[in-house]
Amino acid sequence: MSSYVAACRRGRGLHPQAQYSAGETMGGRLTRVEDWKQLAKAAEYRPADLAVLCGVSPRQLERYFHLQFQATPRQWLRELQCRSARKLIQQGYSNIAVVAELKFASESHFCREFKKFHGVSPQTFSPSCSGTQLEDAASPIDGPTGSATANRPNPDPTQRMNPQPERPRTVRKIEMEVEAEAREWTRKRLQQRLQQEADRQGGILPPTRNDAFQPRMNG
Repeated sequence: MSSYVAACRRGRGLHPQAQYSAGETMGGRLTRVEDWKQLAKAAEYRPADLAVLCGVSPRQLERYFHLQFQATPRQWLRELQCRSARKLIQQGYSNIAVVAELKFASESHFCREFKKFHGVSPQTFSPSCSGTQLEDAASPIDGPTGSATANRPNPDPTQRMNPQPERPRTVRKIEMEVEAEAREWTRKRLQQRLQQEADRQGGILPPTRNDAFQPRMNG
């Protein structure tokens, strides 16, 4: 627990980012927060501690985040951790150093959450690996301050938290070949059934879409 959170729990005031005037509403005091990223770091990325620093209940904080960020406080904080972790890895931080800096529970927890969000392991973005210049997806935590007052449209948080990698070309090619083979099998099977029906009816083959006006006779 950070010193700010401990002080707030003892009733000794709020974090400077969450100061508000007497009688101010919950929405008003949260809108006054200028730097949510700084406040999240002070709360050590814990939703309950973030609510304490803001002087609101966890439920009030959750309602505000749904309105402003279209995500729960936990989702938003986890996304902030993973994006911040990527930047640290690109600067040469080790996994252990990132865990300590961003307050992940353990290295395995960090690697699991990082891969869930980015789709790859943390060291994929290390300076010693290639392909580290990938672009980040748009996010409500982007911007110079991470302020909730930006109030711009955001993508579905479930899509942001679970990005789906594009299939390789070889996989798409195989899928297309399988579909073509399935269509060919279906066509041959249909012809066999039509021939069986024609034999049953005395050699008259029922018309199909391609030869509707040219019935074939057997024998």
